[in-house]
Amino acid sequence: MTAPLQRLTESVKLMQRGEPWQQVEIEGHDDISDLTRSFNEMGAEIEAQMAQLQRESKTKQQLVDDLAHEMRTPLTAIYGYAEYLQKAPYTEEELYDALEYIMSESKRLSHMGQELLTMAIYREDAINAELIDAEGIGKDISNMLSGVLQEKRLKLKKNIAGISFEGDRAMIVCLLRNLIENAARASESGCRIWLNISK
Repeated sequence: MTAPLQRLTESVKLMQRGEPWQQVEIEGHDDISDLTRSFNEMGAEIEAQMAQLQRESKTKQQLVDDLAHEMRTPLTAIYGYAEYLQKAPYTEEELYDALEYIMSESKRLSHMGQELLTMAIYREDAINAELIDAEGIGKDISNMLSGVLQEKRLKLKKNIAGISFEGDRAMIVCLLRNLIENAARASESGCRIWLNISK
């Protein structure tokens, strides 16, 4: 008569030690079997909630890692341009271009941080889309990566049809920039990288 209760007790002790919930065998149709069924349902629900918490924790950590990765390149570029302006002789045009780049990357960092924060809070909601001009995206990418490409004497060849599409502009720019930077790191000096955008 006490065997079902002993099985329940053992299962609860396992959970207390942090081990996975183990279903308890149900025998008969009495009060003890009803109690066992309720414990099984409770254990399954606790396991599901723990799994959900683990997934959420992993997602948050991934967002932090992504933010650190995305910020590294523009911060390095901003520092490089600032150091250049501080130490090297430059023309008025070079000064203007460097300041424009620093301002552009600073704005991108600010927007990126806001986007990632928004995704962390509303990651299950749809991303707000806007109409994006493909040629404008290509021009922005070229400007952002000009230093990286020149350093390895790489050429970015763009084949972009005159189209528009809907999406999150900041995230699309981050995506394309990552892909092209990865291609640049994997390419030998003097190679070409192609950016094709079409329907």
